[in-house]
Amino acid sequence: MNKRLIENNEKQWIIDALSGKRPALTELYDVDVLVESAVKNGLAAVLFQMINEKKLDFTSELKEQLKKAYFSNMVRNMTISSVWQELIHVFADKHYRYIPLKGIFLSQYIYDDMTLRAMSDIDVLMLPEHAEKMYLTMLEMGAVTSEPHYVAKDDTSDHHLPGLSYKGVYIELHRGILPADASFNIPSEFIWSKAIDNNGSLRIHPHINLIYLCLHLYYTVRQGGIRLSWLYDFIIYSQSDEFMQCQGDFMRVLRDLKCADPVLAVLYTTEKLFDHSFSFIEYNVSSKTIRNVQKRMIYFINNELESSTEYGYEIAFERLKNQKGIAAKLEFIKERIFKPENAQSGTMKRLATLGGRFLGMVWQKITSPFRF
Repeated sequence: MNKRLIENNEKQWIIDALSGKRPALTELYDVDVLVESAVKNGLAAVLFQMINEKKLDFTSELKEQLKKAYFSNMVRNMTISSVWQELIHVFADKHYRYIPLKGIFLSQYIYDDMTLRAMSDIDVLMLPEHAEKMYLTMLEMGAVTSEPHYVAKDDTSDHHLPGLSYKGVYIELHRGILPADASFNIPSEFIWSKAIDNNGSLRIHPHINLIYLCLHLYYTVRQGGIRLSWLYDFIIYSQSDEFMQCQGDFMRVLRDLKCADPVLAVLYTTEKLFDHSFSFIEYNVSSKTIRNVQKRMIYFINNELESSTEYGYEIAFERLKNQKGIAAKLEFIKERIFKPENAQSGTMKRLATLGGRFLGMVWQKITSPFRF
C-alpha cells in the first residue's frame, strides 16, 4: 500500500497493526496521539486485544493506556447490551418483528468479544406500524424523546422515528435503513423478504447487510465524517461464519439494487488502506463516483473527522431533488425550516442558521474541487 495516502504516523501504525503487519514502535510515534486516534476511531479495544495476544510491539505506557480504553469501552457496551436485552424482551412480549442494525448487531453477534466493537447507540429496524407502537411504549417506560412535539406521518421519507434516550442509551427505531428519498437505498420490503432467522433472531441477509453497512458509510462520508472502525467492520464481517456461509452472488445483488458505485468505492478504499482483498467483488470498475468517494475517504481519514455537518447540505439537496413534484419539494423545505415547537423567534433563528450553512455550502463548493 502507498503509505503516502496516510499522513499521520500514528494512524498509519494503527492501520498496519490491524493489517497484520506487526509494526514496530519507534521514537517517531507519540503514544498519547496514537491512543487518542485509536479511541476516536473506535479501535482501542481491538489494539489492546492484539497486544494481549502478543501480536504487536508495544511499550508499557501504550499497553496501560489501551487497557484503560478497553475497560471504558467494556463498561459502555455492557450498559448498551443490558438495554438491548430489555428491548428484546419487550419485542417478544408485544410480538414485534425487529432486526438489529450496525453497531449493536456487529457487537452482539459478529465480534468474538462484544467489547471490541465500540458502540454509541442502538439502531433497530422494525415494521413501520410496530416502530410507532414501540415508540409510544418506550415513552411509557420512561424514555425521553428528542422531539417532544413529534406527530406520526404516513407519508414521511425519514427512515427513523425521533431518537429516544433510555437509561443513558440513545435508541433509534428505524422503519427503513436509509431515507426513502436517498439516491442509493435498499427497499425495506426487500430486506424483510430476504431476512434470515438465526437462532430465533432475524438478521438482514449477509450480502444485503454488507451493502447496507457500505451505504451507511458512503452517506456518512458525503456528510464529512468517517471512522476507521467502520472500514474494519467490513473485513471482520466478511470473514464471519454468517457471511462466508451465505449463498448467492454478491455482485449480482449489488447490481440489482443499483448501488454498485458507492459500495465498490468503499470496499476498494478499505482494500487499499488495509492491504486486504475481498474475493467476492469485481475489480477494475471505474466511475466518477468511485474516484470521488475514494478521495473523500482518504481526505477525511487524514483530517481525523469522525462526524461533521460541513457537507450535510449535499444530502439535503439530494433528497430535495428526489422529491416528486413541486408540492412535495415545498413540503420538504417547510419541514426543515418550521418546527412545531418553535415560536416566531425560533423560526427566525433557524432561518439564520440555515443561511449560515448555505454560505458554508458555497464555500465548500468552491474548495471541494481542490480537495477531492
